[in-house]
Amino acid sequence: MKRIIIDTNVYKFILKSIEKQLLEFTLKNQNFVFYGNSVIRKELRDIPRFKIGLLEGKKRNLRNTLLSLYDFIVGKHHYEINRQMEELADNDFKKELGGGKFD
Repeated sequence: MKRIIIDTNVYKFILKSIEKQLLEFTLKNQNFVFYGNSVIRKELRDIPRFKIGLLEGKKRNLRNTLLSLYDFIVGKHHYEINRQMEELADNDFKKELGGGKFD
């Protein structure tokens, strides 16, 4: 069984590009499991409450819709983030992209 963690920006792509039935079928019938973590969920929660997106021709609250999608895809599969993981990610971000931590 393969484990996959989706980057935060991919959830919006999934929401706009993949039909719900195909997503449900994929989640049930493939040899992989999607995992999430507190960092990704926090990034989704940081979307402003008033941000609206168009989904299936209807206006939807983007934040709530993406959080629901995250919960649907990830379910109870979560990796706990520890200090060493955060430091590794920050160092890699700084090294590869020349960036810093966003607050």
